[in-house]
Amino acid sequence: MVGNLRTRPQYVCAEAVGHEIDSHRSYHGRDSVVRWFPFDNLDPRGITSCEYVFDWRNTDDAAAHFVSFIHSGKRLHAYLNVGWDDGIVIRLGDKVVFEEVNYPVRGHGLLFRDRYIFEKRVPVTIPKGRTKLAVTSLNSHGNWLFSLRITDVEGIPFDDVRFRLDQNEDKHLPVTRVRRLVRRCSEDRKEARELPQHGLAGTSI
Repeated sequence: MVGNLRTRPQYVCAEAVGHEIDSHRSYHGRDSVVRWFPFDNLDPRGITSCEYVFDWRNTDDAAAHFVSFIHSGKRLHAYLNVGWDDGIVIRLGDKVVFEEVNYPVRGHGLLFRDRYIFEKRVPVTIPKGRTKLAVTSLNSHGNWLFSLRITDVEGIPFDDVRFRLDQNEDKHLPVTRVRRLVRRCSEDRKEARELPQHGLAGTSI
């Protein structure tokens, strides 16, 4: 884990997000040295629970970085559906597209406007080709998580968009398993392919 942006900015390791993903490169984390490690998140809802990555001990007042790469065959006008507990920063390429780092003393807690645990819907443009998607998740205390999904205007994930780390592109990490999950969308009776969430890499303790 790394330092909380609000309370320990000197240990945030912000430079790690901009560097090439290299599991052999070390950074100064909140308590000790941290390195990138592969993490498979196969939750079809797009929810990443940090409890399953870092356990729950000594995770108060901490943060973590997660990175995946978006692969798109064309430029897309999309929507970023996001939920967070307790704070979050999302970067698309080199640009911050969403940021919520302020929260009450008792924490933000996960809020949602639908069953998929998304609180905000933000318009974004997905470039053609390969684009880095980076998430910094902040924790006040207890278990913490975030939810993230990129969809079209109707809330349906794109058929031709992939989220993964590829061995030939990120030589320092093994191939990340990506599974396609299909669900029946009862609202409009369309088949909607869920995001293969995410093929993410995160910082280790």
